[in-house]
Amino acid sequence: MKRILILSQLLPLKNHNGGSTQIRNLISATRQRGHDIDFVSFDLPFSENNSLDEVNTFLENNTDEHLIIPFIGMGSREPSRKGMLAYFSNEMDNLCKTLSSREYDAVFAEFMSMGRYLKHFEKPMKFMNIHELNLLKELREAYSNYNLKDKLYLFYSAFSILREELRLSKEADVILSYNEIEVEILKCLVRDKDIIHIPITIETPARTAPLEKREYDFVFIGNFDHKPNRDAAEFILKNTKRIIGNSSVLIGGKNTEIIKKGAESIENIQFEEGIEEPSDFLQKGKILLAPIFTGGGSRVKIIEAMANGNIIITTPIGSEGLYKNEKEGLITLSKEEFLNGKAIDILNNLKNYSHLIEFNRKNVESFHTITESIRIRELYLL
Repeated sequence: MKRILILSQLLPLKNHNGGSTQIRNLISATRQRGHDIDFVSFDLPFSENNSLDEVNTFLENNTDEHLIIPFIGMGSREPSRKGMLAYFSNEMDNLCKTLSSREYDAVFAEFMSMGRYLKHFEKPMKFMNIHELNLLKELREAYSNYNLKDKLYLFYSAFSILREELRLSKEADVILSYNEIEVEILKCLVRDKDIIHIPITIETPARTAPLEKREYDFVFIGNFDHKPNRDAAEFILKNTKRIIGNSSVLIGGKNTEIIKKGAESIENIQFEEGIEEPSDFLQKGKILLAPIFTGGGSRVKIIEAMANGNIIITTPIGSEGLYKNEKEGLITLSKEEFLNGKAIDILNNLKNYSHLIEFNRKNVESFHTITESIRIRELYLL
């Protein structure tokens, strides 16, 4: 049994987004493995206040001590990526100075921004799970449809962010990432650290319904505050006939009202707000449609769809960072292939793709069970 401090940028909100889900799974798995946990997080202004009671109950049941620090100075607006990376909390800094006197075996900094507080801890093994490089987010934006001046600014911003991210990464003993590409980038730039590609973790469903008993042809799930999810949903809604024809689609997640405007009249598309259990939602559809062309994220929806027996249609960006063998279980299409009705062809020939369901299930059982989030770290704590 080890004593572990977890520092998080996000609260472990249930089914809020990929980052929150991974924090929640890490806490659950660490407790299941018998370790003592102290947890400290920001209460960001865009957290769902109506979920805080549930979060506090979860933390009371899964940690020894927990503290949620208000995120001051940003008002009700979500901070920009660059602003988030640069933000510094005196309260968090002072708290970590105090906590450094405790006999921790390890400190887990979840998100790179938490790396700035690792300097206070000398004896514990220090882990940093970067979740996603802000560098890559900025570079992806630079390849969007901007004018030359804006693109140059984004490239400059990306390299400014890289300098800060490299500085923070040096505070950790071990750097973890869900994204294979990020691992390769950091291995080139940070020479004296262990840098490890770790799996996204999920709660595996107890059962999966056969495709022929599922109500909808396609499903898409996401938090639509997140721009890549919003862009993907809008791509589907603006090109419904070309992408899915008359097939049925269920779009669900948080803040669906953002994308519903003007789409209520499309008869073959339904919306579901506030998904309590992703497994129940995903098993309403045969195919997960995930036309992700921008941004990043932790790809939780892809892994959950693997576990829930969906055929998965996405893009090269949508599958970015997954283990190489896992990509063999996905169908990746270009924007042109989506617009030319390739998804409809796949739907009409599902038997040709049914072998992917078992292939994906085995991958989930091998790499993505909830305890995988702590097992890699435990190797350093023996």
